[in-house]
Amino acid sequence: MKRTTICAGTLLLAAVIMQPVGTMAEKIAVVNVETVIQRYEAARAAEARLEERAQEYSEEHEQMLQHYRGLQQTFETLRDESFDQALTEEARRNRRNAAETKMREMAEYEQEIRATATQRRQQLEQQRQRIFTSLLDTIRAAIRRQAESENVTLVLDASEVPGSVSAVIYHQPEHDMTDAVIDRLNATAGLQHTEEERGIEPVPAPEVDVDIDAERVFP
Repeated sequence: MKRTTICAGTLLLAAVIMQPVGTMAEKIAVVNVETVIQRYEAARAAEARLEERAQEYSEEHEQMLQHYRGLQQTFETLRDESFDQALTEEARRNRRNAAETKMREMAEYEQEIRATATQRRQQLEQQRQRIFTSLLDTIRAAIRRQAESENVTLVLDASEVPGSVSAVIYHQPEHDMTDAVIDRLNATAGLQHTEEERGIEPVPAPEVDVDIDAERVFP
């Protein structure tokens, strides 16, 4: 499935202003927040967990489809037997009634599959937002601490967003704190997973394409 990613465009707001610029001794630095996220171990771990849940739900979804196919096969057998002239009229009528019951069961289960897919999609989006909002808060805090340690008064985001211009057009390499921030983040003893990561929800299934054409059930 599509990998879970963070839109760099939303990260331009991650510029951290340390204090008002009021002196000539101000010091400005840049951080590529997009690169930080790509190399931040906790962010990669969160993405891996989302992918694991994606695989788990894909398997669950396939099981639901298999159950639906079983219902469909049973229905088709009953429908065909309802036209079998080798059976008595009563037997054919019973098969027809059973087929109609099975058709309603199929329709109800189809709705269950679709409702589950919609619910999972909403849960995934909410979970993704919680996880990466938490991660971004952690990144901002690391940038702030690094800036304070280097007496930086202003930090700008140097991420390059497709279709737009970076907040930083040019900077000298010595003004880049990206690697220092990454080292600070990844130096945390023991990868601390957020509550959101531990309680991550399954991801949405693909769109369900199971239809019942009632007009074609019984010729």
